[in-house]
Amino acid sequence: MKLIVGFSHGNKFLSKIISELTDSNISHCYLRAPVNGVDMVFQASGLSVNIESWEIFQLQHEIVEEYETELEADIIIPLMLAEMGKPYAMKALFGYLWVIFCQQLGFTVTNPFFDGNQAYVCSEFVCKMIGVNDALENITPEDLRKLCAIAYKRIT
Repeated sequence: MKLIVGFSHGNKFLSKIISELTDSNISHCYLRAPVNGVDMVFQASGLSVNIESWEIFQLQHEIVEEYETELEADIIIPLMLAEMGKPYAMKALFGYLWVIFCQQLGFTVTNPFFDGNQAYVCSEFVCKMIGVNDALENITPEDLRKLCAIAYKRIT
């Protein structure tokens, strides 16, 4: 089965801020793949990079769009599992919000709290797993969705 890149919107405060600042109904991105016959979601959220069942994920998120990649899930799953438990980049998230805010005012700044591969926000994690240049520390979920719309087949 192919790996699926998904985009969603949550109802938490930070989701609303991200959506407002990026002028998008997308505030989160994730990867979905079968593990032992069960669809699982791999994501950077909460306090760490984590995995949860597709059923549980759907209870907490409104699914906006999903794209089927050319990447085989059974090849990528070990790479994703190796990242499990790495911390969520909370400082980088606030830096990311600062970057977006400054863009709205016409200024270009870099994220002062970018953590590289030591910790992740959702878009950094997904970019690394699907091979998008992870030097794009300011890539938003909406930016990534636009890239996926060009490169992959939309399934929802």
